[in-house]
Amino acid sequence: QMMAGRKVPIQLFDLAKDLGSWNFELNLPVPGHPKVVVVAEAEDARSIFRDSLTEKPKSIYGQLMEMSPTKSPSMFAMQTGAEWHRRRKGTAPAFSQTHIRRMNQVAVKHTEKWLKEILTSIVQNNE
Repeated sequence: QMMAGRKVPIQLFDLAKDLGSWNFELNLPVPGHPKVVVVAEAEDARSIFRDSLTEKPKSIYGQLMEMSPTKSPSMFAMQTGAEWHRRRKGTAPAFSQTHIRRMNQVAVKHTEKWLKEILTSIVQNNE
């Protein structure tokens, strides 16, 4: 089944519900990336990101380096290690409880707006 447009979040939600899991594989029509693993269970995602043996494929993360004006690896494209820890330490303040609370409020506001302005009409029109 093809997923596209405004319905994608709902289709992903339905897929997870049908599978009984928030972790699943998607086959995408994207050259070089035919399969994507969706990991939406928080504990599973945390375990993957914290695992020092988790590799970041250059075919995916290499594109993040192209975004850098210096073409140096961004923290997101790096393997774990001393340089990653140095950069992570520099970005950590952005993830403080104060900033997270504020961003949660912003996210809730935009989600409620999306529910009211977009999702409600989709449901009412059986789209």
